[in-house]
Amino acid sequence: MATGVEKQFFGPLTLHQQTKVATIFKTDEPKHCTCILCDEKFVLPEYEQQLLTHLFVSHRLVIAEVNQIPDLCDYLLYWRLRLKDHDLPYFCTTMLLDSKPDGTQSKDEEYYLLSDVHPEDKELRSNLLQKRLEKLLEIHAFEREDTNYERDKPKTTNQACKKHYHEVQKTKQWANKECDQDSDVDSDPDWSQWTEENGPLITCLLCDHGETEYQSILEHMEQKHDFSFTKETDGLLFYHKIKIVNFIRRQVYLKQCWTCDTKFDDAKNLEKHLKETKHWQLPEKMWDQPEYYFPTYEDDLFLCFINDDNDSWWSSDDEEATNNMMSDDISREMALSVLND
Repeated sequence: MATGVEKQFFGPLTLHQQTKVATIFKTDEPKHCTCILCDEKFVLPEYEQQLLTHLFVSHRLVIAEVNQIPDLCDYLLYWRLRLKDHDLPYFCTTMLLDSKPDGTQSKDEEYYLLSDVHPEDKELRSNLLQKRLEKLLEIHAFEREDTNYERDKPKTTNQACKKHYHEVQKTKQWANKECDQDSDVDSDPDWSQWTEENGPLITCLLCDHGETEYQSILEHMEQKHDFSFTKETDGLLFYHKIKIVNFIRRQVYLKQCWTCDTKFDDAKNLEKHLKETKHWQLPEKMWDQPEYYFPTYEDDLFLCFINDDNDSWWSSDDEEATNNMMSDDISREMALSVLND
């Protein structure tokens, strides 16, 4: 082990890098894609990570929850067209950090986060998901009705579609309702079948264990690691909790204790150290920094379940974003028409 407080910087990370295609709803069809801000080209999904790194290093741009975008190429095409009319701050959350992407210290460097906090981005993601689901259902219908299909195609493809058919139906219902904040998910009997086998995983803050239920992952951290996220963040605002999660994620990634700055060569040794020393105290001067508005891991589902009793901070942001959209409908329709061609 070693000690030290030297800060390290890195580009976009994913919690589940071993999964090239995290879900059947994410297309794996090779596509040539152009960066939304320059003419650099990439083949997706093979070079998706290189594209995301390019956006971060060259343009200071981070796309939230990339793994949940069904067709990243179409997503980027849409925003490439939209950004011809407006610059990044118009659609993105702007953050000021005291470093450049390579880690060089520099005061008030601007970075941008493109996420579904903006209603237009949320609508786009929903439309792309709907489009992908419809395509999957068409494939299933073709395989079911074409009597010659099994002789010409590997049986594994047909079996895979049949296996996930009901999952597609359930998720399509979810996609149609996702914008309805008043919908009662528990009243939908289909959700009783959404199990660990086909649902996304919420990853523990301190190890690689995953659960499909938020409460289950909180209980895991308390039982396995003696760490209570609820207790440690009691009374804090939503944005503070976001910062703390991203701060802990980065410290664990660096294998460094956030209380005594001891650094370890192995993540298991850090886990053992934290549990034995009870070094759960979170120094506010360390986590309360603008850089922790950005997700440490772009596919961190834990962030989606953080809430705050005071939701007033949403109202002004949504109202402003809605007003911006009203004055921008023509450009949006043009961008959407390109995707539908």
